[in-house]
Amino acid sequence: MELFIARQPIFDIQKNVVAYELLFRSPGAVTATHTDDTAATRAVLSNAFLMMGIDSLTDGKKAFVNFDGATLLDQVPRLLPAAILIVEILETVEPTQEVINACVLLKKAGYTLALDDFEPAEAQVPLILLADIIKVDFRNPNSLQGRRFAERLTPGRIRYLAEKVETEAEFRQALADGYTLFQGYFFSRPAILSQKSIPVNHMHYLQLLNQLYTADFDVERFEQLIKRDLSLSLQFLKYINSAFFGFRVPVQSIRHAAALLGQQGLAKWISLVALRNLAQEQPPELLRTAVVRARFSELLIQHRPHPGIPQDHFFLVGLFSLLEAFLQKPLADVLEQLPLARSVKDALAGRPNPLRQVLDLVIAYEQGNWEQVLALGEALQLPHEAIVNAYFDALLWEKEFIAMSNV
Repeated sequence: MELFIARQPIFDIQKNVVAYELLFRSPGAVTATHTDDTAATRAVLSNAFLMMGIDSLTDGKKAFVNFDGATLLDQVPRLLPAAILIVEILETVEPTQEVINACVLLKKAGYTLALDDFEPAEAQVPLILLADIIKVDFRNPNSLQGRRFAERLTPGRIRYLAEKVETEAEFRQALADGYTLFQGYFFSRPAILSQKSIPVNHMHYLQLLNQLYTADFDVERFEQLIKRDLSLSLQFLKYINSAFFGFRVPVQSIRHAAALLGQQGLAKWISLVALRNLAQEQPPELLRTAVVRARFSELLIQHRPHPGIPQDHFFLVGLFSLLEAFLQKPLADVLEQLPLARSVKDALAGRPNPLRQVLDLVIAYEQGNWEQVLALGEALQLPHEAIVNAYFDALLWEKEFIAMSNV
C-alpha cells in the first residue's frame, strides 16, 4: 500500500521537540474511512518504521501514531517497542469493553496512551482513566471543555497537549493554562515584527551572498570576505573536509575549497550558515524545518526540471521561506535587503510562479494537507513515489547537515 507519510513536531514548555506525530494517508483515499485508518496504520508500521527506519522519521524521539478500534483489538501497537511508540487513540474509536480490555493490556505492557481530538462524553470515561496524555484542540470550545471534564475525573495525573497552536500568543496562553505539550506551527511565525534594519553582525553574510549572486563572481574577492571572519573560515574548511564530501586529500585553503564547491555550492553553504547563525535564539526545529524545505524543494525539481530557472533557486526559496520567523521582521522589509533574484523574492512573497508552486507543495506535505499535495503533484507532473522519496531523502540530508554544522 502506497502512503504519504510526514511528521509534525510536538514541543515541551521550552520549545524543545520531544516527539513527532506521524501523519499519513493513502494517495487513493480522498476521505478517511474505518478501513483506510486500519490499513494505513498497518502500512506505516511495516513500511515507515521497519523499512525506512524510525530514526530518519523521528530523529530518535518518540512517535505519536494513530490507532483505530480494529488495530487496538489486534494489538497492532505491539509491533513497536513501548519506549518509542505513543499510542494515539482516534476520536472515532468506540470505547466498547473489548477496546478497553485491549488498552489495559497495552498499558500493562508499558505503552503510553494518548486520546486524540478529545471532547467530553460519559462514554469516554473508561478511556480517560487509562490515558496518559489528552490532546486538546486549542481552537475548539468543545475540546477545551473536554479538558475540564477530564481534570475533574483525574486531577493532576494526565498531561495535556494543546494542538493547533498557530501563533506565539496562543503558545503563551496555552502555557499559562497549564499545558505541557504543544503541537502546531507557532514556532514558524514571528512573535514581534521590529525595526527594518538587519543587525550588523548579520550584514557580513549578506555581503557574501551579494558577491555570490553576481554575474561576475570573483573567487579571490570571496576569499577576502571569508578571511575577515576567523570563525567562518574555520567553519568553511571543516565543511569542505567533512564526510559530507569525502575528499581523499584534505583541503587546506579557502580558495581551493571555493573552487571545488563552485559558485552555486558556495551560495548554498553561505545561505545555510547564515540561517544557522540567525537561528541561535529560535527553537532548533525552525532551522531543521527550513533545511528540510530547501532540500525537499531541490529534490522535487530534479524530477521535473523547469527550463530557465536554476535548480539552486528552488533550494533558496525553501531555505528562506521562514525568514520572518528567523529575523522577527516583516518579510517585505527583509527581502529589500537580500540580493536575491526577482523570481525568488516573488515566490517568497507568495506571488504565483513555478518556484512558489513547488514551495506550496512542500508546505502542504509538511502539514499533512494530502488533498493539496495530490493536486499540486499532478500539476507539477510529479509521481507519488518521487514526492515521498524526496521527503525522506530531505530528512536524511537535514540530519547530516545539522550534525556536520555542529562540529
